[in-house]
Formats: sequence, C-alpha cells, structure tokens
Amino acid sequence: MSDKSDTFEKLLDEVDDLVFGDLLLGNPTEMGIDQTVECWVLLHRLADMIEARKEALRKWLLDYTALNGKATDKGGQNVFIHNTMVQREQRVSKVPEEDGIRTLLEGSGIPLDKAFSKVTKVVLDPSKLEVLVGLGTLKKEDVEGLRKVVWALKVKPSRELETAIETRLGQSLPEEA
Repeated sequence: MSDKSDTFEKLLDEVDDLVFGDLLLGNPTEMGIDQTVECWVLLHRLADMIEARKEALRKWLLDYTALNGKATDKGGQNVFIHNTMVQREQRVSKVPEEDGIRTLLEGSGIPLDKAFSKVTKVVLDPSKLEVLVGLGTLKKEDVEGLRKVVWALKVKPSRELETAIETRLGQSLPEEA
C-alpha cells in the first residue's frame, strides 16, 4: 500500500471514531443532560471547523485542477487523483449582477427602465392588521394563532468545557455556541 493510501486509511479511522461514537449516534434521551450539552457544543464547533476546512480544500482543489487538469469540452478542467476525478466546471448565472448592470446603464446614459421593470408586490401591513383587530373585524386570538413560533437554542459553554474542547481541538471556541 502507498503512503497516500496509508494516510487515507488513517483519515478513515478518525472518521469511524467520530461517526460511530456517541457524539453522532448517541440517543439524546438515553444520554445524561451533561453529555447532551457537551455534544451540542462540540458538534457546533466541529460544524464551523468543517465548513472552514471544506472551503479551504475547495479553493485549493480548484486552483490545482486549473493548473494541472486537462481541458473539458465545457471549458473546465479535470484531473484524476487515485482514480478519483476532480473537475473544475464553470457555472455562469442566467441573469447578470444587478448592481453592475445599473452602473453600466448609468455610465452609458441609458435609463434604468430600459432594462429594469417595476414589480408590485402585495405584503402584509401589520398596522392595518392591528386596525382590523381593534375594530373587531378580526379576532385577536385568530390572528395570534397564525404567528409562526420557532425556538432558538443558545448554549454558553462553561469555562471548563471550553478549555477541554480548546485543548482537544487546538483552537478557541466562537463567542456563542
């Protein structure tokens, strides 16, 4: 087995420890409340780290593929690394960026209405709704019953938990987990 395969196997072992442990598979109703809070804080931190890592890897792979890949028929490039195809593919939006178009039109002396249309949108006016409730046209409880309720969860980790995670991950936690 090559060095790269050994490295990949080590990465898979690390993933196995994470994926098949209590952190991701533990049933919250069977875990103690302390362990549940600790898992929440750790997963929140890991999610941030994973997103940042994915973006760094994405950028590097795009750059690598641009430099080392073979041209595709769609104007991109692809490269094979250990029988895995990595492809850099261009995606162009169907509509140009609006601020740029505004600048272009203004710089060309073309009125905005030549490229932009006014769109009328019907939106709820809370003050008008209050008037209807105040007049008795609508019942307050009917209107209140139509409010969407969501619950935010904010966990401020203890200093001990922050220290344990910082030590293990080698980085400091964000302000709010």
